[in-house]
Order: sequence, then structure tokens, then C-alpha cells
Amino acid sequence: MSSQKEDSSILNKIIWLLRFTIILTILYGLLKGEWETFFISLLALALSALPLVIEKKYRIELPIEFELIIVGFIYFAVFLGEVGDAYDTFFWWDAVLHVNSGIVLAFAGFLPLYIMYRRGKFQASPFLIASLAFATAMASGAVWEIFEFGMDQIFGLNMQKSGLQDTMFDLIVDALGGLFVSVLVYKYLKNGERSIVTEFVRKFEADNPRLFWKKGR
Repeated sequence: MSSQKEDSSILNKIIWLLRFTIILTILYGLLKGEWETFFISLLALALSALPLVIEKKYRIELPIEFELIIVGFIYFAVFLGEVGDAYDTFFWWDAVLHVNSGIVLAFAGFLPLYIMYRRGKFQASPFLIASLAFATAMASGAVWEIFEFGMDQIFGLNMQKSGLQDTMFDLIVDALGGLFVSVLVYKYLKNGERSIVTEFVRKFEADNPRLFWKKGR
């Protein structure tokens, strides 16, 4: 137990270190008048606060590992990717991040369904639940591509890089990440097969028992 608390403390410090570096960049962009850096860093900071908002608004506790994945993804995608020009420096940067986004979004789409499923408020086959998790990843990926297109058109940025080719490639790798989670979710619900994804689910369930109380308990 002591080791787990120590590990959680280290991960929490890493999360806040990532946020602190973004804040420093916001101040740098403001003082230097580099407005693109300022606004993108501000967006990254706002998105990195999403886990805190979710925990406070819905009174849930996210596993610290999942929170680190979310904040880390935002840091590498929005902050290092756009401000640090990592997309232009490393050809594989975009693909790796979109695979991870598919994984995160599919898992995020699965959790509410799983809560309702366990509470007896949602009856569906394992295949349907896994399919809806996959659909969440794809729909979210499509919304992000629309956002990139809008930023390029309105502010003259270059988030889409090669246009349609970039968009389609991003959606394909989003699908791969989402499919990975969906297959593991299906196997867990169907046969109880455990994986790194389902370990997150079990930890989330242990940390938030009230969410899984069935009606009448």
C-alpha cells in the first residue's frame, strides 16, 4: 500500500510538472508577443485540466495512471507537437499520438457504458458495448479533424499538414487505437479476460464503488 501511494505521488508530481512547463510557455508567449505560442499553450493548459474538472463535477476519482495518460497526450500532441514543432521534426509523431488518442477515447467512451451496464441500467451484448467504444473513438477523431481544419482556415495555421491525406491517415490510426481497446473490452466482457485496459477498469471500479451500486442496494 505504501509503495502504491509513493508511485501515485510520483505520477502526480509528473502531471503538475507538465502543467507548470506549459504555464511558463504561456508567460513567454505573452511577454514576447508570440500569440500563436500563447494561444496554443493556453489551449493545452485548459485541456490538461479536464481530468480535474471531471473529478470535481462528477465526484469521481480517475486512476492516476489514466490521468497521466490524458495530460501526457495533451502535452505531447498540442504543446510539443504544435509549439515545439515535433510534428515537423519527427515524421512518426502524428501517427503515434493518434493511435494513443484512439486508445484513450475508446476507453473514455467505454467507461460510462460499463457503469450503466454494471448498474443494470443498460443491457447490451459485449459486442455492442465494444462497438460503441470504438464508435466513440472514431467520432471524437472526426471532431478533432474538423477542429484542425477550422484552425487552419480561420487562423492560417498548418495543423493538417498535407490536407486530405493527413486527415485520412489520422482517422485510420485513430481506428487502430480504438480497435485495440474495443477488442480487449469485448474479451473482458465476454470471457473475463484481463489486460492492461481492464486493469484500469478494475481500479476505477475499486476507487468509485458508489458508481456501481445497483438500484435498490
